[in-house]
Amino acid sequence: MFGRERNQTGVLIELEESANYMYHTKEGQSKAMEDVWPFIERANQASATHSRLERRTIIFVDPSRLLPRTTKDAIFRPGALKLYASVIEEMYLGLEKNFGAADGIKPPRSWDSTKDIEVWVTQEIQNLLGRQVDVRGDLFQQGMDSLTATMLLRLLKDTLNASPDFHIRSAATKVNQQTIFGNPTITQLVQVLVQLSTCNNTTVIDPVAEALRNIHTMIEKYKIDWPAQEARDIQPVKKERVVVTGTTGGLGSHLLAQLLENEKVEKVWAMNRKSSKNNRDRELSSFEDKLLGGNSLKSGKLVFVDTDLEDPKLALPNEIYDEVNGYKQPPKALNN
Repeated sequence: MFGRERNQTGVLIELEESANYMYHTKEGQSKAMEDVWPFIERANQASATHSRLERRTIIFVDPSRLLPRTTKDAIFRPGALKLYASVIEEMYLGLEKNFGAADGIKPPRSWDSTKDIEVWVTQEIQNLLGRQVDVRGDLFQQGMDSLTATMLLRLLKDTLNASPDFHIRSAATKVNQQTIFGNPTITQLVQVLVQLSTCNNTTVIDPVAEALRNIHTMIEKYKIDWPAQEARDIQPVKKERVVVTGTTGGLGSHLLAQLLENEKVEKVWAMNRKSSKNNRDRELSSFEDKLLGGNSLKSGKLVFVDTDLEDPKLALPNEIYDEVNGYKQPPKALNN
């Protein structure tokens, strides 16, 4: 398995010698995938959500480049990852840019039927989460996190893109991370998919905006001219300093955006594991993908910090380590 410092876990699978012929054709690899998938599903059910596998993160080993072994015939993991480094990187690039449609995806019986789409979405989400879900309940209170939301997004886009119908394929360009975060119940998500997959997809209703309008309407209807409370002995609000970890994912990006917009927060340290890609660039890509904009990342109160979890001091520069720990009241920490 591989995926350290990545948002998605993957695995290299070496076929038995008698099944090597499957590797050489797309049909053969699809058959091999169907053969191993039940075992992967079983493993996913027993795994934490952050380590679950999806079909496109499974790489079959080339029979001409078998995984290196130790003297005890165990797979030499560092050598295996080095041998397939370029293939793994290409796989992750494909995930980021959402290239192609994943094999084995079965679409709903009809994109025009709310019931058919609800049955299909419910089944796919239950497969992702490994549990039954309430179609009217908030998915993020039923076990969904930023990783499974990303996996769901890929599945939706892949399935829409695989349709022969132009209107349904065009809907894939309108589905993004915010579609899921802004419609956190299956009922809401299905309504959006039905509207997007029809010719009249320009009239999609934003459930969040609609709910806000209803709230403001109710406030206007029932508000009363309460007498203003006289302020006495008002103490200045003490501004907060916050350390937040894991900010480049879905939930982390939203947390960081809220902190940067909060006037009560004077400084934010965004700590992420060191990556081959600059963390500020990763954050900007995540903000743009989730329609959060990138201007707030220019804030002077934001400090990006690369960390190493194996280092006692997280590999923090001395001045930052002292700054975080040197106050009488240490900053608040949000560990995502």
